[in-house]
Amino acid sequence: MSGGQGRSNRHIGQNIKFYRRLHGMSQKDLGDRLGVSSQQIQKYESGANQIGAARLHEAAKAMDIPVSRFFEGLREAEEILGVREAPPSEDFSQDSFSVLRAYRRLPPHLRRHFLTLAEALAQEHDISSARKTGKGETEP
Repeated sequence: MSGGQGRSNRHIGQNIKFYRRLHGMSQKDLGDRLGVSSQQIQKYESGANQIGAARLHEAAKAMDIPVSRFFEGLREAEEILGVREAPPSEDFSQDSFSVLRAYRRLPPHLRRHFLTLAEALAQEHDISSARKTGKGETEP
């Protein structure tokens, strides 16, 4: 396997893992939906095994997302598909996924309020932290 193909497999695998966790699915849950073992899902997610197009399409359907989401942040895909979003971060904690899942369940008008509240809390935290360190207030 070429270096580029290995990088692509790892990148796609990381995105599978990100969206699987975002949807609250275990490796076993996704494996059951795709007709493979949880160990096979683990190999896809690590990039050790390449996932075929048909199975990748089934994974997207199982998570109710466009298949292009698995290619986000992959330079080659950006050129071909026009995908421009940043790749998901690997540092998402369980709390982060819980917040994202709660946000996705809200209707649009409540999402705006949720976001406003989260931004206000983060700004207050920044100001409080700056005061504690003696650096003054931060800009919004």
